[in-house]
Amino acid sequence: MGVFMREPLLDWQQEARVVNAKRSAPASAKDPISAAETADPADMHVNLMVDNARRKLAGKHPADIMLQELAAEHGNSAHWPALQAIVKGDANHNYRTTVMSGQKLSVDEQVRCLLDQATDPNILGRSWQGWKPWL
Repeated sequence: MGVFMREPLLDWQQEARVVNAKRSAPASAKDPISAAETADPADMHVNLMVDNARRKLAGKHPADIMLQELAAEHGNSAHWPALQAIVKGDANHNYRTTVMSGQKLSVDEQVRCLLDQATDPNILGRSWQGWKPWL
């Protein structure tokens, strides 16, 4: 759980500023974040990160968690449907598509889904070239 590996508030505040700067449109029904939550972007972002940590511990599907994390920054973009398809995976090649989304997963299922994401060439091939996962 990377959330607790370093001082999260500093990172989250920076991420909140980036997300807030990218959000040019007002909240709407299509917006993944409700209008009530947009009052303080930093608080909203911190709450999202803590909720995602809770979802991980509760056995939620890793693809669902990743989509929730990405929605704040990319949810209103033209590439959002393609990004969702990449994260959800391909039914012909990815284990994570065989596990029901929205249901509690066993630890083994969560681990297999995470390994599937971590080794998916479709995700790895789109990762930033300067990404340093060992940090």
